[in-house]
Amino acid sequence: MNSPITGFPKMLYNPKDKNSIEDYAKKLLGKSLVDLKPAASKEVRKGKGSLGEKVEKFYFGYEPNSSPEPDFPDAGVELKTAPLKNIKKGLRAKERISLNSIDYTKEYKETFETSSFWKKNQLLLMMFFLHEAEVSDINFIFKYIFLWSYPEKDLLIIQDDWHKIVSKIKSGNAHEISEGDTLYLGACTKSSKSRNIEQPCNNSVKARKRAFSLKQSYVNSIITQYTNSVDYEPAVTSEELKNKPFEALITEKFEEFYGKSLEEIAQLLGVEVGKSKNKTAILCRRILGIKGRKIEEFDKADIQMKTVTLNQAGTPTEDMSFKQINFIDILSEDWENSYWHEALTKKFFFVVFEEFENQDYLKKVLFWTMPHQDLLRAKRFWKDTRNKIADNNFESFLKSSDGLDCFVRTKGTAGEVAKTANGSLQKKLAYWLSRTYIKSAIG
Repeated sequence: MNSPITGFPKMLYNPKDKNSIEDYAKKLLGKSLVDLKPAASKEVRKGKGSLGEKVEKFYFGYEPNSSPEPDFPDAGVELKTAPLKNIKKGLRAKERISLNSIDYTKEYKETFETSSFWKKNQLLLMMFFLHEAEVSDINFIFKYIFLWSYPEKDLLIIQDDWHKIVSKIKSGNAHEISEGDTLYLGACTKSSKSRNIEQPCNNSVKARKRAFSLKQSYVNSIITQYTNSVDYEPAVTSEELKNKPFEALITEKFEEFYGKSLEEIAQLLGVEVGKSKNKTAILCRRILGIKGRKIEEFDKADIQMKTVTLNQAGTPTEDMSFKQINFIDILSEDWENSYWHEALTKKFFFVVFEEFENQDYLKKVLFWTMPHQDLLRAKRFWKDTRNKIADNNFESFLKSSDGLDCFVRTKGTAGEVAKTANGSLQKKLAYWLSRTYIKSAIG
């Protein structure tokens, strides 16, 4: 057990019993930390520590630390406090859950079973609280508290994610690790201000300091599973994952339809799509055995499915659009917490069709993550865009005619406007990737 605080009252739970720890934690449900531990208020005056550290110190009675062992080593339980946000669909994760730091010099020498991730994070005590602006963290109300262990199928995907992260360390490419490399288990940067550190297999390039993390989309799936509000269907089974990686399994399901038109695919699947605007998406889901709208693994990993149609010259018929730019929010972003960075570091699933005699034929599918060097160019584009917005220069954004990977253009209804930081109104603009770049991405 971590060292108890000197003079702390007799333990109100058994630190060797996971159920006792969970039962004690659940006394905070519907309450704030200060409701049960008024002494925590002194930390607010001093401005010290996160809510998680305060829960450790004032509620569970041990000093926060960076031990490689779980917070309750005798019970194998790691404590994680995490914020929720309230949206129309209910309570959802506000952000990813950061786990333990990755020691590049050690992690690549381990197996998954002996890894720092697995030693520390096999069993998590999840303590979700509702984050509210302008409210002190000790007054946040805890909404969900429960022990979490990974379901068998999720764990198989997480093991594969861990191996992908470690393989980049082994190959001397820790500096190229991206959130888009993996599905559920990420390797997030610790801080935009943290210095780059040495990596063991590459003496010439330093890498950003990173920590293992559960992606925000996966944290949302934990919440929906706990609250029994799951509304997605699986595309693969645990047995399939024991024999092949997820991406290979998904690709195989599409391969038997290569060279077939949308109409032929619909006939083979026995699906009536008529003139539905989203018939391609419907057929893609049916190929994966999904009758509803949500694919479990895609939803948990926030995989972006994008349809690309090629003309007879092999060039995409359209540029690829993303969200409209928030002229106010972008000014407070830094690159790694910007919308554009988040959008481009996701994993994409491209479904590629070829046009021929007024019909679209399935050519191939592929998973894709933006390469490191391309992401650096996207960063320069984003900085240029943000600087021009900050200077109230809305006339010289980078355009598609500039021949770059990324550009700015209107999207949606012509004439729509949005407010800027100085209160003026400007026509709405969105982020785009050029069709020539998409062509190079899909190969």
